[in-house]
Amino acid sequence: MSYFEDVDDGAGEAFTPPQALLASVLEVALLDFARPGEDAHVRQHRNNARRWLFGAPMTGTGVDFEHVCDVLNLQPEEVRRLALAGRTRLFPTAGREARN
Repeated sequence: MSYFEDVDDGAGEAFTPPQALLASVLEVALLDFARPGEDAHVRQHRNNARRWLFGAPMTGTGVDFEHVCDVLNLQPEEVRRLALAGRTRLFPTAGREARN
C-alpha cells in the first residue's frame, strides 16, 4: 500500500487519488517552508514554498495554493497559520484504500 492510499482527510474518509496527490504537494511545501539551513538549495526551496503559500494566487503556472486548499476542503488562512507555527503534517494516515 502506498502513501497515497494511506492518507485520509482527518475525518476518516479516504482521499481520492487526485486529492491525495494534492495533499502530498501541500505537505511538501510545508516541509520546505519549515526546513532549517542556509545553503543555497535549502534557501531556494524555502523561498519557493513561502511564495507558493503566502504569495498572490498564481494563474497558469501550475497548482495554485488556494485551489489545493479548496479541493482538500481547507481554509487557506488556517493552513498559513499552521505553516508559520512550524506544522509540517496536516493529514493523519489511516491505512484506508483511496477511493477511485
